[in-house]
Amino acid sequence: MAARSIASLSLSFGLVSIPVRLFSATEGSATVSFNLLTKEGSRVKQQYVSVNDGKLEDRGQLDSALDSYERCLAIDPRLADAHFNAARLHEQLGHAQKALRHFSAYRRLQR
Repeated sequence: MAARSIASLSLSFGLVSIPVRLFSATEGSATVSFNLLTKEGSRVKQQYVSVNDGKLEDRGQLDSALDSYERCLAIDPRLADAHFNAARLHEQLGHAQKALRHFSAYRRLQR
């Protein structure tokens, strides 16, 4: 699809006039994702490590909290704060599409 300008203007300097068109840098429907890579190009996995003792933290509590918010939203999907918290948990667990769905619901309900 051809790019469409979102604004047009003209810059004038004395007798010289320069037409300028402004284009959007990205496409609205495009999905963007970022991965942290090593020098060799392999993906880096995120883990939670305790600062005090250096042990890996269990993420089971996040799953339990997410399950509670999902049950809450099944009862009343109009709870904006529950959508926001569910979105944050999905984001932490790496579920980008589900996080976006809940963030969208949160924003819609805040209007």
